[in-house]
Amino acid sequence: SRSILRHPFTTHPIKNAFDGIHFGSWPAGIHDATFDDFMHSVEAGMISYIVETVYDGLTKKEKETVEERTRPMLDNKRCSVISNYPRWRLQPGFTRQTLMTSGERVGSVLALCLSLQDPTVRETIRSGHSRQTTKYLDLSTESSADIRKREAFDTTIEQKEPQPPPPEFYLDQHMHFLEEQHIRHTLEHMIRHGFTVDLIDDLDPFQINQLVWHCADIFKHTHFPDNYPTNNIDGIYSRLPKHVNIPKEKFAIVKYSLQTKPYKLLTNQRQRTVDGTIAKHLMKKANKKGEGSSAAVLTNNMGTLVIFLEYVLCYHAFCKYSWSLPLFLQRSYDNILTGNRFVVEYFQKLIYRGNSTVDSRFPKIHSQCRMGDNTVQLNTVMNFCCETGERLLKTEAKGISRTAQQRGDATFLTQTMSRVQDRSVLDCFALYLEEKASNVDTPEYEPADQFGRAHPHFLYDVNTKWIRAVNRNNEQRQPDQKSGFLEVEVIDALTKHEPRMILFEIYNEVILRDHSRLRASPNYANSGPWYDYVNVSWERRATTSGTVETYLLPAKCLCFFRKACGETGNDTEIMALIHSVDPLSKGKIAGHTDTLLTCNYRMEFDNKRKPVTYVVPVGSIDSSIRCFPHDPSTKVIDANSPGITCLLPRNHWAYMWMALNDALQATNSADKLKQRKGKLNSLCGNHWLEQVREKYNRYLRATCTDDL
Repeated sequence: SRSILRHPFTTHPIKNAFDGIHFGSWPAGIHDATFDDFMHSVEAGMISYIVETVYDGLTKKEKETVEERTRPMLDNKRCSVISNYPRWRLQPGFTRQTLMTSGERVGSVLALCLSLQDPTVRETIRSGHSRQTTKYLDLSTESSADIRKREAFDTTIEQKEPQPPPPEFYLDQHMHFLEEQHIRHTLEHMIRHGFTVDLIDDLDPFQINQLVWHCADIFKHTHFPDNYPTNNIDGIYSRLPKHVNIPKEKFAIVKYSLQTKPYKLLTNQRQRTVDGTIAKHLMKKANKKGEGSSAAVLTNNMGTLVIFLEYVLCYHAFCKYSWSLPLFLQRSYDNILTGNRFVVEYFQKLIYRGNSTVDSRFPKIHSQCRMGDNTVQLNTVMNFCCETGERLLKTEAKGISRTAQQRGDATFLTQTMSRVQDRSVLDCFALYLEEKASNVDTPEYEPADQFGRAHPHFLYDVNTKWIRAVNRNNEQRQPDQKSGFLEVEVIDALTKHEPRMILFEIYNEVILRDHSRLRASPNYANSGPWYDYVNVSWERRATTSGTVETYLLPAKCLCFFRKACGETGNDTEIMALIHSVDPLSKGKIAGHTDTLLTCNYRMEFDNKRKPVTYVVPVGSIDSSIRCFPHDPSTKVIDANSPGITCLLPRNHWAYMWMALNDALQATNSADKLKQRKGKLNSLCGNHWLEQVREKYNRYLRATCTDDL
C-alpha cells in the first residue's frame, strides 16, 4: 500500500507546530508530545477489545449460530440515513473481527448490540460466557488433557504429587522492592540532579515504584562528590552540600511504594464490582494448552451487557460529534470527566480479555483515561484523528487495486498507481467545479419538501384501473421488472383514503427541507425494493393540562403522491402513504426488550390482518430512521412479520451519554453504594432506565444550564 500511494501522492516537508522546539535528551522527540489519537486509543483500543472478547469467548459452533442469526436480521437493510451510523461488515466469518477499519469495529459494537435483541443470539452468548467465566475463575496451571493423562497413568509406587505454585498477583511482575538505604541513596542523587521532591505528591504508588526503581538503576554507581562537577554551572547545575535533606513525609511515601505488597496498594475503588457480575480476582492466569481462549464477559445478565455496549456507543458519538452540541453542553466538564471515568471503570469490571491479560494494554487504557482531560483542554478530541488516513488507505489503495492485473509486482503496481493518479486528477477537478459553483450568486429560497424528480414514477387511473410506469423522459410503459410493481395494498389504500382523486401521480422519492431523501420504491435503481422507515409527527391533547402536544411515531413509507388542495385546486401538496406502528405495542413484543437506543413496536394491522395505513403531509415527517424487522421478509407488508426494532437517531446519542453520566453519578454515590454493599449499578434496572430517559429528554429540550 505504501508503494502504491507513494507515487501518485507526493510528500513535502512542512513546518509544523513543533518546528524549532528542542526536546533535549528525550528519545521520543515529537512522538508522545502530542495528544492521544482517538482512533488508536479508543476505536482500535477499548472498543475493539470489547467485541473481540465477546466473540473470542465463543466456540466455533456458537460463532456460526450468531452469524446465522445476525446476518439476515441486519445485513442488506436499506435506509436513507445509513451513512449517519457506524459502518459494519457482516460477511461470513465476521466474528473473527479481522480485516476491519477502526470505524467498522465501532459498527461491530452496534451490530452486536442489535443482535442481542434476538433471543437465540442472546442465549448463545449468555451460555458461552457463563462457561468462560467458570474457566476464568479456575487458576490451576494444569490443563484438562494433563489431568486425564495423570489420572490414567498407572503406577505401583505411591508418590507424593508436587503442589502447584500459588497464583501470582498480576502486578507482581511489574513491581519492585528496594532496601531503605538504596531508596535514600536514589532520592539523594535525584535531588542533586534537579528533581523536585514535591512532585511525589502528584504520583500514585505504582508510578513512584517505577520512577524510583529505574532511577536506582541509573544512580547505582554514582557517588558524591566524585561523579559531580566541582563548581556550579549557571542554569544547569547547582552544587548542594554533602548532606541532602529529604523530607520525612516524602521519604515515607516512597518507602511505602517500594516495600509494600502490590495487592495492598490497590484502592477500595479498584476492588468494587458491578452488581450481578463476577469480581475479578486480579491474578495472573497461565495459558493452558488445548483449552482455547479464556476471554470472558463477567456477567450472565445480558441486559447489563447491552446497556454497557450502548453506553460505549453513546460515548463514541459524543467524542465524534460533541462540536455540534450547544455550547453550554460542550462545557459541562464535570459531566464529561465523570462519564469518561465510568466508561473505563465499567469496561474494567465487565471485560476480561483472556490469558495473561487483565483489562487492556496499559498504554491504550491510559490514553482512554486521558480522553476526558483532552476534551476539557481542546473542547473536542477530533482535532486530531488518523481515521481519515486509514480510510484513504483502504479506499484509494486497496479498493482500486482490485481492478489491476496481477501479473507480477511491476505490472500490478504500475496499473494501480495509474488508477490512483487518475482518481486524484478527477477529485481535484471536482473540487474546482464545486468551488466555482459556490462563487456563483444564487437567489435565496426557503427550503421546502420536493419530489426527487420532475415526472412521477407511476400513474394510476382509478376509472380504467390501469397502471403505467414513467421514466425520466416522461415516457409511459407497462410496469416491468425494471420499474417494479406497485403492491395491491398500496393501490387499495390510495383509493380508500382519496376517493375523489381520479388520477394518482405516484413518486418513489422525495427530498425533505433539510436535503435528506426518503425512498419508497419497488425497485430502486434496478437494485431491489427500498422502503424507508420514518418518524411521523402527530398531535394529541394532554389529559392533565388539556394542551395540544406533539409526539413522534415510527411508520413505513409506501409511496408519495401529489394532491391538489385549496378551493381552486391550483395549489398542490406532497403527501405520503404510510403504514404506521401500533402505538400501544411499544415495549410489549415478546422476546424483545426496549433499551436506551432501541424500542420495539408491532406494525398496525386490523382484525382481518389488513395493514392500517394513513395519508399524511410529507411536512409532518420529521426524519428517516433506521429500523430492523424481527423476522426478515421479502414482502413489503407482511402480517406474519409485524415486529420491528427502531434505532434512536445518532445525533441524539451524545445527549443520551450525558444523561447516562448524570444518572450513573447519582446511582453510584456513596450512599447508594453502601445500600448495595459497595457494588456499582447493574445498568439494567427498569426504574433506573426510566430515570435516564427522563434526563435524556431534559437534555434534548434544554437551552441553557438552568434548564437541567
